[in-house]
Amino acid sequence: MSPLSAVLLTTLILTSCHAQAEGLLSRVESFQAVQRQAFKLASLEQKPVVRAAFQLHLAHAYGDLALSRATDDELSALLQAADALAFYSQAPEDVDLVHRVLQRLERRGAATDDERAMYFRGLVEVRRFDEARRYSTAHPSMDVEAMPDLVDAMDSTEGPVVYEVAAHSFALRKQRRSLSRGIHLIVVAHPLCRYSRDAMKAIAADRAFAPVLQSHTTWIAPISRWLYFDTLQA
Repeated sequence: MSPLSAVLLTTLILTSCHAQAEGLLSRVESFQAVQRQAFKLASLEQKPVVRAAFQLHLAHAYGDLALSRATDDELSALLQAADALAFYSQAPEDVDLVHRVLQRLERRGAATDDERAMYFRGLVEVRRFDEARRYSTAHPSMDVEAMPDLVDAMDSTEGPVVYEVAAHSFALRKQRRSLSRGIHLIVVAHPLCRYSRDAMKAIAADRAFAPVLQSHTTWIAPISRWLYFDTLQA
């Protein structure tokens, strides 16, 4: 655990006695303050710190009764807090929490396209592409990227599920990738990352190494709230 992570967790423990006595918007602000500090941590340390802060300050704010009593401004703040949690956790249940608050705003006629876009991007992050496409169709005024077609190419039960960008169509192929064929490298890279581009160019220029790497490597893009489909396809 890094020193900053330890400080943040200690601060949460020391403030736990009076956290629930704060007003709802103050509790959201307290959570967001920890979240901003957690952004400075290493990736593996961010999730437990953000979730601990969320549980301390806001765990009881998302029940049906609590949401029904919240003002529109408080619901918007709770939506942003749940979206921040989902961003760090990349957990489907946290995206569902965003949707729960959003539904309350929708019923009141208070939801905005920016708030709907938060939910859409959460769906993309947890790879619920069909739901994201349906949601985008239902709310065409959102400023979000178009969702490609999803082709089910699952012809195996072995290996993790991957989504392969189709070479010549606006589609993703859902399939399993076997990783049991001897030595195999998993490369996490993205064309928008300068270091990734430099590595791709160096590998492609090495006539001896490139063919070996090609036959023993699976390249994957890091999970994100944006697909950047055109970039990946190019």
